[in-house]
Amino acid sequence: MAPCHKDVKMSHIIHLRQRIKTVAMIQKTTHAMRLTSMSTHAHLNKKKVFLEQYSSELEKVLESVKHDVTPVSVETENAPTPCFLTIVVGSQKGLCGSFNIRLLRFFEEHKDNQAGNLIAIGKKIIELVEPQHHLHYSFPAFTATNFFALSAELCQHILGNTGYTKLTIYSNYPQSFFIQRPIVTVIDVPQPLPEAYAIRHPKASTTESSSGYLYDQPAPEILATLDRFYLKIRVEEILFNSLIAEHAARFISMDASSTNAAKILEEMKRDYNKLRQASITRELMDLIGGFA
Repeated sequence: MAPCHKDVKMSHIIHLRQRIKTVAMIQKTTHAMRLTSMSTHAHLNKKKVFLEQYSSELEKVLESVKHDVTPVSVETENAPTPCFLTIVVGSQKGLCGSFNIRLLRFFEEHKDNQAGNLIAIGKKIIELVEPQHHLHYSFPAFTATNFFALSAELCQHILGNTGYTKLTIYSNYPQSFFIQRPIVTVIDVPQPLPEAYAIRHPKASTTESSSGYLYDQPAPEILATLDRFYLKIRVEEILFNSLIAEHAARFISMDASSTNAAKILEEMKRDYNKLRQASITRELMDLIGGFA
């Protein structure tokens, strides 16, 4: 026996009510994620000032020490063999629009074909890069709470006995709150002082330089240490900017999703109310017809 028209209408109303509940839950979730992303973005932006200030001061000291140092000559036959490391920095979580897809496309278009190791940071970008490229290392966890430790681990690997001479990092940069663009940063990896230098230059007594600094150790040794510090702060800045760009992208994505959910919810509620009114009117007409 075919269902009556009344049963079909009631089934449609029940189905529509369930869909309204689902969309309302989606809207609440996207709105909550939107607020969380905005809060994290604002928190990171406040800290960015101190990171930039430290980087700027370190760069000034580094330039001053470079001015006082006579370049240490390295014989051609003892020059380090070129060894390259590439790092792709994406996001750990999704729901941030085309953040990772756009970065992957940029990486594929601009990558250097020279042989070298590849490291990916962020679970989502790892899932995109790994099927196409061999990864030397991967770091799935990448958040605002672990990026300092991650940066330290990366620099320990880069400056260890790996022989890297050039570091290339692909990441997203927050050009503005609403614009995140992929960029590539190339950094020369500081090399250890030649062994011959330690033999020819024993520990010197305190000396004063033209820049006014007092050196308890030979200036080239201090410069080598500062170079390592500067590499670390550069890596930290790149990771930090990527996190800021990620949360801005997620806010924009969740804001659009929340707005779309609100529009759909409004239309569905309007249709639901029309169906309910039609159902009530039909029941009243049937009731009145029964008394006629």
